[in-house]
Amino acid sequence: MKVYVTKTVKTIKVYHDKDKKYHYETIVTPPKTKNSRRIVPIPSNLKQILNELNKIRNEEKLKLGELYQDNELLFPSETGTYIDARNLTRAWKRAFKKTVSRIKNFML
Repeated sequence: MKVYVTKTVKTIKVYHDKDKKYHYETIVTPPKTKNSRRIVPIPSNLKQILNELNKIRNEEKLKLGELYQDNELLFPSETGTYIDARNLTRAWKRAFKKTVSRIKNFML
């Protein structure tokens, strides 16, 4: 199993004319350098986990039908779109805090 790196994803701030209001947009571009476009081999012990993840993703596709946006991502959102970096960081922090609190409670 291999993962192909073919895209770069960035969130940029876009300002509106004349006022200081802005919004964020996600842009997808090809990688900047030749070496950034690459194939990453996946260790065999992760293949089963990624296959299970793929089954979950296929179930989401069936549930959402045409609303699912297939961007051929390894880790898409529930709707197939790119995961916002800030949301991912928040989710990891929540999971980490839960894990740490369980360990602390276990140790007491």
